[in-house]
Amino acid sequence: MTPTPSRLLTLRPRDVEEEFGIAEQTLANWRSTGRGPAFIRVSPRLVLYQRSEIAKWLAARRVRTTR
Repeated sequence: MTPTPSRLLTLRPRDVEEEFGIAEQTLANWRSTGRGPAFIRVSPRLVLYQRSEIAKWLAARRVRTTR
């Protein structure tokens, strides 16, 4: 399946899990508590994530030392 241009920019939660290793259920928990990367609620059952938002969110959590 060849991705369409919009699929190159947005991901469903299951795609986020496959690409970034963040479980769908974890994403759902974060959405309900206001944590995690920004998302787009297209409808009550359709949530999308922009790759750029996930990348920014992950970069903000980068840790250089545990001290």
